[in-house]
Amino acid sequence: MVKNTYNQEANSLTKESLQIALLKLLKDYTIEEISVTQLTQEAGVSRMAYYRNYESMEGLHREVFDRYFMAVFEKGGKYLVAGDFHSFWNFLFQYLYEDQVVITLIRSTHTTFLLDILNQTFCNHITDINLRYSTRAMIGCVFNMLTEWIDNDFNLPPKDLADLCMRFTIHDLDLSHLQAIPSNYLQTETDDES
Repeated sequence: MVKNTYNQEANSLTKESLQIALLKLLKDYTIEEISVTQLTQEAGVSRMAYYRNYESMEGLHREVFDRYFMAVFEKGGKYLVAGDFHSFWNFLFQYLYEDQVVITLIRSTHTTFLLDILNQTFCNHITDINLRYSTRAMIGCVFNMLTEWIDNDFNLPPKDLADLCMRFTIHDLDLSHLQAIPSNYLQTETDDES
């Protein structure tokens, strides 16, 4: 039991080291330019430790950003469940504003990731076809606004963006399914189809 706990802690530290190293390297290189050797040297772990935890660089890349948005929705999901959209938008944009380096990396290295996250969170559970289309339209607006904001160096305060979101978002969505966000909530539709 103690050995198993030790192994879990060691794997957790290895993963965290690799994730931090990847974020550092993504500031100067594209994901395709980063080698396993470069990554493991930056992380201070062996190549074997990398391969024990990840099948590919893309898998690591995806996990970094999945974990980031899991944290976003774990902290801000309470506003969605309560139907307090303004507080959610304000929280979301403030959170991203305070972590500009990571969100800029996400935008530059995985363009549709943000759109996938928003679609998964807001619309994939909707069975009513009209509401589903309306929700996707709302998500498209939010995604375009978000990417414009990132591309323009966060030139508006988060509160202004929250106010804008309130103009064109649907305020009567049932988001009670978010009360307990499952660990796989970030699985995208593309992943579902494969």
